[in-house]
Amino acid sequence: MTRRTSRSCQNAATRRASPRFAPRFIAAGMPTGKNVAAIDFTPPTRPAVSMKTLAAAPEIEPLLEEVTRFCRGRLAPLAERPECRVPPADVAALTAEATELGLLNPTREPAAGLWDRVDVVAGRQFGIRALAIVAEHNAGVAYHLHQRALAALALRRLHADFAGATVVAIQGRFGLARGSLARLLQGRDLLTDDVATLRDYFFDRDQQAAEAWSGIFMATDHWRWLLVPSLTEDRHWRWRLYERGDLEVAQLPASHGLEEVPCWQWRPKVGIEATLLDELVYADATEGARAEPLYAALFDLEQRALLAIALGLVRRAHALAVEYAAIRVQGGKRLQAHPAVQALLGRGAAVANAQALALSRLAALPLGVASLGDVIATRAEAHDPLCAAANDQLQVFGGLGYIRDTGIERRVRDLNHLRQLCGTPPELRIFLAAWKTSP
Repeated sequence: MTRRTSRSCQNAATRRASPRFAPRFIAAGMPTGKNVAAIDFTPPTRPAVSMKTLAAAPEIEPLLEEVTRFCRGRLAPLAERPECRVPPADVAALTAEATELGLLNPTREPAAGLWDRVDVVAGRQFGIRALAIVAEHNAGVAYHLHQRALAALALRRLHADFAGATVVAIQGRFGLARGSLARLLQGRDLLTDDVATLRDYFFDRDQQAAEAWSGIFMATDHWRWLLVPSLTEDRHWRWRLYERGDLEVAQLPASHGLEEVPCWQWRPKVGIEATLLDELVYADATEGARAEPLYAALFDLEQRALLAIALGLVRRAHALAVEYAAIRVQGGKRLQAHPAVQALLGRGAAVANAQALALSRLAALPLGVASLGDVIATRAEAHDPLCAAANDQLQVFGGLGYIRDTGIERRVRDLNHLRQLCGTPPELRIFLAAWKTSP
């Protein structure tokens, strides 16, 4: 179904935060723009923190405080009407401000931004916790920021130039490629059916020429480049970088959730050749990971990011339910005094706390094949309880919870949408069935 945006939604979406708000390091006259890559966006009242040496979670707290301040000052006013999506123009403005802040880093040199320092534990912790904070205000914007940061990491690893807003298409047409992908990433012999499955999952130029091949990805309206992984017949990784004008694209209508990042269907135009980027073997020398494809690291980060965004959604749903239960009176007492409501609220708190602990554990694991089995197993078993917990928080509102302007309904839809991305729980379990813990 299509959704109409009311005049009140449009008015609310165009409101801005108070002009008094500004990131502290900008207000203090620190450099911005081209020099932002060298900045640790730490408040000037605290000692400078360098992501290059971060080793403990307390050292990222100043950076997370800046992310929280940014969300409350800039994102929250734009997302105050849950029945309306944040308009594309406002998402573009937020992206520019996140870049100035240092949260996004579209340069060749790693700084202190999202997914910049994935080779150290604190860098991974910062990325996971920052996405959860943003998702508490708007999950679509959180996924958008993750997407931009993931593309920046990919281009950095491939030693490619940053030509504009880039999106990475993690998967092709169908599902997760399940056991076929597991065997491929572990470098094992492929079965007969694996080749056909992987040709559907990854872009295959020969197949595209012979069939009506098309892929999908999610992005805001302001993307310019699409980065696509592909495999040669000898299992050599190639990356193809397409400019938007070289693609046939169609925005699919009526997304179930994450309305700020609609789904797009794409295929190259006839006769168009992409910029080819040879796969540079990704190896994390600091943590001793064996040489493996870059795709393994990006696929791993995608799974962790989806869990982090889901955590932020459940936290916000729980907070809304707690707030409502504290003021709503039914049966002569507030809802929070009813045992049935307490059980619903307790499940929301328990699931959120368990998920936060699971993500903290995952942050301690290096990226790539060595940890991918643990990451996939965590998401395979976490996402269903997360969706159920959000639905429990909706039940606290009774029938009112299904009205879109209460905010709780949107969190449930966003969580259900996240569950479908980059492998549903059943697909992830099939992936794990083919995964060898000691390849």
